[in-house]
Amino acid sequence: MSGHRPTRGFTLLEIMAAVVVLSIITVVVFPVMQTLLASHTESVSSRQDYERATFAIDRVMREIREIGIDDSGNAELTTMDSDELIEASGAGIRLSGSDLMLVDTSSVEHPLCSGVDAFTLAYIGRDGTTTTADLAEVWTVRITLTVGDAEFGTIAFIRERIGGG
Repeated sequence: MSGHRPTRGFTLLEIMAAVVVLSIITVVVFPVMQTLLASHTESVSSRQDYERATFAIDRVMREIREIGIDDSGNAELTTMDSDELIEASGAGIRLSGSDLMLVDTSSVEHPLCSGVDAFTLAYIGRDGTTTTADLAEVWTVRITLTVGDAEFGTIAFIRERIGGG
């Protein structure tokens, strides 16, 4: 038997080499992970903006479709502004700061969508192109809504004007 003992474990040089390799891998992988996390966070935020804006635009369209027409053929509206629409009943839609509010018949505001960057209403006459402020001439309402990266534009018909009810 020789006096040589079998080696057990790693030498200092092997441990240092492993630390260097792991450090290089970490330096390469860490920025990639940061980019993936930032991309995921942005994607989630955009999806939430889209969902909030979609819900709000659907509700605004429904409110516009349900506007009544009085006996003289006028839309039953008391306020027709670019950022507010109030029916004779007191119900309607109003932009208050960066919040789109649903106003009930008791004039109580309920948040419909927060973080609104832009909201405009344009009142269109029967010809479909001319904007109007005359209640008797309002046939449709052009709606535009921007929430974060989500931007929507649509037109809602006053239902009773086209024979609905």
